Amino acid sequence: MSSTYDHNDPEVVEAMKYLVLPPEEKIKLQAQPFDGKKACWVPDPKESYVAGEIVSTKGEEVTVKSAKGEVSIQSTSFINNLYLFLSRLLQLKRMLSNK
Repeated sequence: MSSTYDHNDPEVVEAMKYLVLPPEEKIKLQAQPFDGKKACWVPDPKESYVAGEIVSTKGEEVTVKSAKGEVSIQSTSFINNLYLFLSRLLQLKRMLSNK
């Protein structure tokens, strides 16, 4: 299967620095425990979104603890829509890094 971009192109090489994790970091992340029912993304003013964990759910409100330790309350629809968007973004990243 042919690529749609040139792996030797300086712009592609520069962009891939942000799209592909170094092998050491990838191994470290794969070794961490993961619970797909509790994992989510939380809005962050500095980093756009950070990883979070759902602590509790009450009706349409979800209490989330971010990787930074901050606790916030989000709506279930926000968490679900964000999850779908970021999972599609991750799929695109994987497609690009496999070429």
